[in-house]
Amino acid sequence: WVMGCDSENFIKIVYHYFFIGITEDLKYSVDYLARMIDKPSMTVPLLNATHRQSMAHEMDDAEIAHFKEINSLDYVIYEYCQQRFISQTEQL
Repeated sequence: WVMGCDSENFIKIVYHYFFIGITEDLKYSVDYLARMIDKPSMTVPLLNATHRQSMAHEMDDAEIAHFKEINSLDYVIYEYCQQRFISQTEQL
């Protein structure tokens, strides 16, 4: 509840953010932000990368389902932000 979001108000709260980027596409997100604020693009350093594998492959289907259930609002917000980012970047 860091942002004070719930299923009823998350769109209104997210709407107030000037920029939303996607970490899976960090380079494109940073490039898009640079264009938005009329600044040159930059290289984003990778400072805290881990070389170990994800533990997801060790989780069974029930554990994954439970994780998704208790984090369902996070998934909804993330999917909304992905769609908003795609929509915004298509307008440039």
